[in-house]
Amino acid sequence: MVAELRHVGPISMCESFLVDACVVMDALLPFRPRHSSALALVREFEARKPTVYIPAHAYAEYAVTCIIHFKTAPEKFRSQTIQPFGLPNLPLQVIAIDEKFISDILVSPLPDLKSSDMLYFLIARYGNLTLITEDERLRKASIRGGVRAFSSESALLHIRNGK
Repeated sequence: MVAELRHVGPISMCESFLVDACVVMDALLPFRPRHSSALALVREFEARKPTVYIPAHAYAEYAVTCIIHFKTAPEKFRSQTIQPFGLPNLPLQVIAIDEKFISDILVSPLPDLKSSDMLYFLIARYGNLTLITEDERLRKASIRGGVRAFSSESALLHIRNGK
């Protein structure tokens, strides 16, 4: 499902989120260090049913990460059951990345981030979405740029505490 992201006004913490591909990878791949907290966050999302967005390019990030994991440590994939293509009880709204969308979200000021991280920042800022990422640099730049941003563990605590 491809979602059209529209600029919205202020939202509460539990309404709409933008999830970095690294959080999805953590939830799907049991051998990753943050698997437990990411999976707990996914379970919380499944129970509360907020709108959860992910940019279209996240699938490529996931695929490349799987390839790298398989290349460097294939035993990780052979020793565990992995669901590589989805979280069936968590419908992710996929944000299409096209020329019109980029022209809509591209406004100043822009932080110093690499290209894929910049997209997460711009989407979250444009849509007034809470960003969930394990990328500390992206989190800090997002917060400085006026975006609510949390790690999966801290997002879980804030959601459960109703903040």
